[in-house]
Amino acid sequence: MSALSNSRGTRPRSRLQHTDWIREAGLRSPPKRAGEYVFAPGQEMQHDTSPHRVTLAGKPLNQQARAWCEKVANAKPKRVLGMAPSAAYAVERPCLQPLPAVLPPVYQVAERVVDLYGFVSIETNRYSVPERWVGKTLTVYLYSSELRICAREQLVAVHPRLIGVRETKQKLPGHHPTPQRRDRTLPPEATLLQGHHPVLDAYVAALVKQAHGRGVRPLRRLLGFRRSYPESPFLAAVAQALQFGLFDLGRLEAMILQQVAGDFFHLDEGDDDA
Repeated sequence: MSALSNSRGTRPRSRLQHTDWIREAGLRSPPKRAGEYVFAPGQEMQHDTSPHRVTLAGKPLNQQARAWCEKVANAKPKRVLGMAPSAAYAVERPCLQPLPAVLPPVYQVAERVVDLYGFVSIETNRYSVPERWVGKTLTVYLYSSELRICAREQLVAVHPRLIGVRETKQKLPGHHPTPQRRDRTLPPEATLLQGHHPVLDAYVAALVKQAHGRGVRPLRRLLGFRRSYPESPFLAAVAQALQFGLFDLGRLEAMILQQVAGDFFHLDEGDDDA
């Protein structure tokens, strides 16, 4: 009889064939597949590592069971640790530190760069720091009610934390002092134009106010108009421009020319070249 045949003359089933037959017969529980599983309370429990007393059959754990845990269970090498739990504890023990007596507050840490205006942006809001930290990276500690900004171990600023608001600036006194506005000295052209007529003085002041910078170029051009055209039509055009808020000097010159029309090169009707 062949070695591949049994006593009945049939070929023996392989292990894979037995597995297929068991699956087809429904003798094996179906494998778990991905999806949502609902467990009753206590059916899936997490491992609790907090100190507690173990009870067996309603009685506290006896010394014999404790000795077995320490001498057998903890002394047996574990594949996950690569050593026995007791050996792992001996290695870690010098690095262990006792927990503080008071639970420290919970906080979140973030790194921020101070912008050119002396603010750091956190959660859609901006908090001020001294201007000497502009462009530097600072560490921000976000607590439940306040926000601390530090440069390594140095405390830079403390702000009340803004929650539920957007685009708000928190500015501490002394961080960004309000610059004193310097009085703009009038250019020499303004001095040459003022003091001749109240209408011209008012127009010069308004022209300087709406001009960018000191208004040197428009004042220089206005001074050229005063020197080039007669005073009466010049002042009449300036008064009209001031009334309508007109500071376009090109249009002002056109108005002056309308006022002086017929005054330049006026010739008597009886004169001839004869």
